[in-house]
Amino acid sequence: MIIGSLGGIVFQVSPDAIQSIKKLEHSGSAKIQTHALHLHKGLPEFTGVEPEKVTLQVRVSTALGGDPAAEIAKIRSYMTQGAVLRLQLGRSGVGGGRWMISSFKVEYEDTDRNGNLIDADISLTLTEYPR
Repeated sequence: MIIGSLGGIVFQVSPDAIQSIKKLEHSGSAKIQTHALHLHKGLPEFTGVEPEKVTLQVRVSTALGGDPAAEIAKIRSYMTQGAVLRLQLGRSGVGGGRWMISSFKVEYEDTDRNGNLIDADISLTLTEYPR
């Protein structure tokens, strides 16, 4: 059963494969400019919003039907090309729905005797790409 996706990266749980999100955080912040006032506290002014951020962790394991090396290559390609992707969970998009991979980190958990990656935890940071 497909539970979500980020571009061509599919999050799923089925008898044949498990590749799911372990943790997802979605955050946003306002732009606040503080104007200095002589002998008084600064005066804050709302000047807009920063692009939202999403951080998530994905577990990929060959024992669970995944291909860690292929997923890492896909992520690296998306990031280096500046690909704009839709992040979907369930039937709806997260936030504005369009995101760029701004960084990733891979924790190599296990390899086979030939050095092939078996298990990996992948952390992604996504930055909103406003319409």
